[in-house]
Amino acid sequence: METYLGDGLYVSFDGFAFTLRAPRLEGDHYVVLEPAVFREFASFVKQTEEESLESGRPDSKAGRE
Repeated sequence: METYLGDGLYVSFDGFAFTLRAPRLEGDHYVVLEPAVFREFASFVKQTEEESLESGRPDSKAGRE
């Protein structure tokens, strides 16, 4: 099953890896995140969110919904 994340990006999970899909006129673009890469990405997101809160920067989603 595929889930729409927003901004033209979809994600699916096959039981092993997450696949990001961005539809384009010339053909879809894919990024497959294996478990180790996904963990690194999730760690990056968490660290970035924490730094943003500590510095007082507003949430990047503010005003976009």
